[in-house]
Amino acid sequence: MSGRLAFNLMLLTVAAYFVWVGMGYEPAARRIPMLIGVLMLVLQAWVSVKEFLKPEAFPPLEGGEQPPADEGRRVAAMFAWMAGFFVLFTLLGTLVATLAFIFLFLASGKKLPWWGALGIAAGLSGAIWLLFVRLMRFELYPGVFFGGALPPL
Repeated sequence: MSGRLAFNLMLLTVAAYFVWVGMGYEPAARRIPMLIGVLMLVLQAWVSVKEFLKPEAFPPLEGGEQPPADEGRRVAAMFAWMAGFFVLFTLLGTLVATLAFIFLFLASGKKLPWWGALGIAAGLSGAIWLLFVRLMRFELYPGVFFGGALPPL
């Protein structure tokens, strides 16, 4: 099994879990999660089946170059960032986790000053708050530390 197929199957599992959790909501509360979840599940299933039946072949790199030697480390680092966001989201909730994650990710790249990273993170968290909390009147997940409960497994 290729790494690309394994990654697509992992994303398919996440989409299936999202739909499964959405089924536990009351009918009025499940409309948007189900709309997003089913669309995500169908599209990810399509991508996964397409990758399984005909794996995408990449042309050789220019000049016979080899992929970077540290590619495995870079993939592991991206996975760690994704897992870190999941932990932050679970513990701190939507807005605080988004602010913390975006700030930490941008600041760790060392290509942006810390105040620029903080501004972008605050702006994105503010936009999420304005759109979902104020305009659409959604209650965002507050996080375990702020009174939220974990979804049933």
